[in-house]
Amino acid sequence: MDAQPARHLVVAFPLGADAVAVLADRLGGGFAVRDIRADGPPADIVLAPPSSPHLIGLLRHQFPGAIVVITELEDLLRGVDFGGPVSRALDAGADAYYVAKSTEALGTFLGALPLAGREALAEQNQPVALGTAAEIDDLVARVRESATPEPAPVRRSDPATDP
Repeated sequence: MDAQPARHLVVAFPLGADAVAVLADRLGGGFAVRDIRADGPPADIVLAPPSSPHLIGLLRHQFPGAIVVITELEDLLRGVDFGGPVSRALDAGADAYYVAKSTEALGTFLGALPLAGREALAEQNQPVALGTAAEIDDLVARVRESATPEPAPVRRSDPATDP
């Protein structure tokens, strides 16, 4: 009898069967990978493309206990192209990308860059450094707060001045 997967990954963008198989293989038997439109157990992780704070909020509502991971994925061999601004910046020649939760965190990241320069960084084959899930959740919350417009004041008609 096969053991049930311990974790469930929901993918919120279209992936072909080949790409899902590769992802599931890399994650191992402890994961089940499914499309967002398929029914299944509660998700532990939701994988989504760069999107609006509104869509992220909808994903958090639909999958309240899951970690929402925003990713840019480009796998031309498997017909997947969900790039975004980070991918475009890296393709244009940027060497690294970092989501900083504070100026202090940015300073720590910059201080840890290899002294040997671009070649040493390229050898790491990991251009993106991200914070913990809690740090990313905090960043999303701050973006959501800054993107939420304040309600417009209610204007009541004045019979003395309005026709």
